[in-house]
Amino acid sequence: GESKVERQVLKQNRKK
Repeated sequence: GESKVERQVLKQNRKK
């Protein structure tokens, strides 16, 4: 599922 937390993590992953 796409949790609001998961989306926040993905945002940080984009840093990579």
